[in-house]
Amino acid sequence: MSQPDGNSLSIIPMASPNFDCRRYRGVVALVLHGTGSNDGLEELTRLRNPASRASVHYLVDRDGQLYQLVADKDRAWHAGPCRLHGKLIDLDEHSIGIAIVGDGHEDPPYTLAQYDSLGDLVRMLVDKYGTIPLRNVVRHQDVAVGRGDGPRGKFDFDFVLHEVLERLEVEAMALDDTSASEQAPPRAGM
Repeated sequence: MSQPDGNSLSIIPMASPNFDCRRYRGVVALVLHGTGSNDGLEELTRLRNPASRASVHYLVDRDGQLYQLVADKDRAWHAGPCRLHGKLIDLDEHSIGIAIVGDGHEDPPYTLAQYDSLGDLVRMLVDKYGTIPLRNVVRHQDVAVGRGDGPRGKFDFDFVLHEVLERLEVEAMALDDTSASEQAPPRAGM
């Protein structure tokens, strides 16, 4: 399993057998999950156990360390049938699943390192695919039909979206500045 294209993030591969091939290649959403536990090693073990029949593409541990369990091109078993903006869809087929380690009640419920890594990961995936509008960065409990395990308790979802938007805007401004400075100055006498 390779790291995502153009990735400057530190992502440790920890392959899970709990996936299959996507029938369609279109990634249109990112689904955030909570683990319900504060033990990243326990969650890695569970998500890599074939008996669990569950997985995610990425796991964000309490210290901000990112793990990739399933390659982006494959279908992790994390969301199932969901309603995305009112439309019933198999989100496993069309999304990337990200689990955030935490029960939402520890002090702090989620760490700044987690928010920082999650923001970087979401920004990188939105950039990479170009097909994921920010309104499709969702918590599992917001789209799951009668179930859901989105980040629990005191997870600051608005902060994550704000951080991602801010980083995308900064990058866009930097690209505009770079292309403006790369333009050749007019030659004298022309």
